[in-house]
Amino acid sequence: MNGDYGILFYGTAALLLSAMVGLEVYRLRAGKRGRFRRFVAGEAAFGLAPLNAEVELDDGRVVEATVPGCTQCVCRFKAGDAVVVTTAAGRHYVGAGIGRTRRSGRECAREAAEEAPS
Repeated sequence: MNGDYGILFYGTAALLLSAMVGLEVYRLRAGKRGRFRRFVAGEAAFGLAPLNAEVELDDGRVVEATVPGCTQCVCRFKAGDAVVVTTAAGRHYVGAGIGRTRRSGRECAREAAEEAPS
């Protein structure tokens, strides 16, 4: 059975892409914008365990929000970075904001080496 599945492939790809873009737009519009302050000292985290952080919202409130492990790894937050805080099940979660300064992996590695105790 040899058929041309191009329309099925491109139709599925278009549907998934539009869903991802729609969800990202919803997240950015529904979330509250703010600035990352610092990670809250707590229990030792291993690997990509979620960490709590202080975030100052644009309305002046300071909230404690959870930063998922993947977001920590990819975003490499620094004090003052723009973030978007979303709320789900009564908890706040941090995501990367649009327009925040992105740092290259080399720059982050250099900063980590400078901050590491000798």
